[in-house]
Amino acid sequence: MALFYLRGEYLGRIDAVLFDKDGTLSYSQPNLEILAQARIFHSQQLIHPKERENLRNLLETSYGLNKGILNPGGAIAVASRQNNLISTATAFCQTGLIWPNALKYSSVVFHISDNYFKSTNEVIDKTTELLLPFIESLNDYKVICGVISNDSEVGIWQFLRHHKLRHLVKMIWSASDRPSKPNPQTIYHFCEVARINPAHCLLISDADTDLYMGEKAHVSLSLGYTKGWKSKTSLFFGNYSIDNWSEITLTNH
Repeated sequence: MALFYLRGEYLGRIDAVLFDKDGTLSYSQPNLEILAQARIFHSQQLIHPKERENLRNLLETSYGLNKGILNPGGAIAVASRQNNLISTATAFCQTGLIWPNALKYSSVVFHISDNYFKSTNEVIDKTTELLLPFIESLNDYKVICGVISNDSEVGIWQFLRHHKLRHLVKMIWSASDRPSKPNPQTIYHFCEVARINPAHCLLISDADTDLYMGEKAHVSLSLGYTKGWKSKTSLFFGNYSIDNWSEITLTNH
């Protein structure tokens, strides 16, 4: 357990820090924008040409794209894969497809876009600024580090290995684990497996959905991280917000 300070103010003791990944640990915006555009393009190929522009507008709104720039609160940025698939199917329905076909088309689009993304993009997301020294300091004070993300298990471990964070993170909770975030039970299950008390945990995320999840799960503190995107994130939940990992300091006395 460590004593936690934010900008010099003592906020309490913590046993564990639970991180979101995209937009918190990683600067994911460029790759997420590529993925969103791939899904839009492949969706358009499955419908009549007269409906393609309409579908693009629907999907851009759903995904949170504006002139190619991703909104940090958009579905691609914060929602689960399943939720994004449902959003895509809903957009297909608005072009005249029946629901079973819309779901089928969406599944096809996600499969094709995944393969396209993997084959054309080998760039691993960068970490947010000064992340490594912060996580190393958590380990120095025996604070458990975990990741709760809507990314795949493979994607999370790949990111952690690439940035030499793998040995510093005790456990992950991916999109394939159940329940998935933003269900507050996600935190309870995570903490049960990791043998930690949610009341002694700090949750850090760039998304209000995660911060609200932390509030409902009664974690000790929820911090909003606001520098994981091209534009500063505006957050309404969480106890505090931070722009830089250096704002946090730890002591053991």
